[in-house]
Amino acid sequence: RMNDLFDTVVLIPSLHPDHLLSEYADQLIQTGFHRIVIVDDGSGEDRQYQDIFERLNSLPECMVIGYSENHGKGYALKYGMQYIAQTFPDAPGIVTADSDGQHTASDVLKLANRLQENDNALLLGSRDFSQENVPLKSRFGNRMTSFFYLLLYGQWLPDTQTGLRAFSSKLIPFMCAVPGDRFEYEMNVLIYCSRDKIPFDIVGIDTIYIAENKSTHFRAFHDSMRIYRQLFGNFFRYASSSILSFLLDLFLF
Repeated sequence: RMNDLFDTVVLIPSLHPDHLLSEYADQLIQTGFHRIVIVDDGSGEDRQYQDIFERLNSLPECMVIGYSENHGKGYALKYGMQYIAQTFPDAPGIVTADSDGQHTASDVLKLANRLQENDNALLLGSRDFSQENVPLKSRFGNRMTSFFYLLLYGQWLPDTQTGLRAFSSKLIPFMCAVPGDRFEYEMNVLIYCSRDKIPFDIVGIDTIYIAENKSTHFRAFHDSMRIYRQLFGNFFRYASSSILSFLLDLFLF
């Protein structure tokens, strides 16, 4: 049968959630999504978090999975993908979204729709950083990583940090093989897609920053350093291997 659009799985990694995650799950359900996988990335036994997870897990459309120790966003995403591959083998694909209310249910629907037309690409929900509601550090940080990505990998991606992404189920093994357990994982995905010639499909989405993005678990210095280390480290690794093979060819010639 033709896969139903709403068989697409929405995957949400979550650490220390608040009411926004509950509201978001409700909006996704109202939109028609009935396979929502939430990964508790080691939020701990604290009742305020566990109450939220238990309430979500009681909804027939939601499944909460997880583990006791925090491992990071990349680990949580891969853990969720492996669960989805086993539990929903018929799913046309996955839309990943953040748990802090920054991605609308209508944008998740937009990516799930586009995935039906273009299932060979990695879809990137791309925010508009020229809008006035964007905090300066977010605008600057994103422009910087987009610029360096263009410089090193030859493609302009207007939003390298987006957590709203979509890909078909056939790409799950590839996504799980990309290294990185924390925020650097999402940058590694872009680098490995570029290396393996997996195309990008840029989809414009709403630009939402709630309370200047204060609820984020992104640590500006530590996590930015991790991201730039991947950005440059991978480039020089591949560049040096192609230079070496060029020199070897030259020598053999």
